[in-house]
Amino acid sequence: MVFQSHALYPHMNVFDNLAFNQRIRGVDRKTWIARCGGSERLEITELLKRRPRQMSGGQRQRVAIGRALVRDPRASSSSTSRSPTSMPSCACGSAR
Repeated sequence: MVFQSHALYPHMNVFDNLAFNQRIRGVDRKTWIARCGGSERLEITELLKRRPRQMSGGQRQRVAIGRALVRDPRASSSSTSRSPTSMPSCACGSAR
């Protein structure tokens, strides 16, 4: 899910936006530079020196997605939706 507000820091360039969380968490510099180096997948390599106001909405979205991926999330999204009927049933004593 991508929101309309991309939560990018306007005073930082794209690289700094991607690396910000890593610096806060105390991840060593080599690791977060390597993670930010994965910008080729999102085709944002040429944007690394730009600030958010210098990019289009689609480019900002890709940077926001990159920020989420750089964090190294433990949970990943699935392309299949989970409806209530596909969830496991609960044996909570509702049988009569």
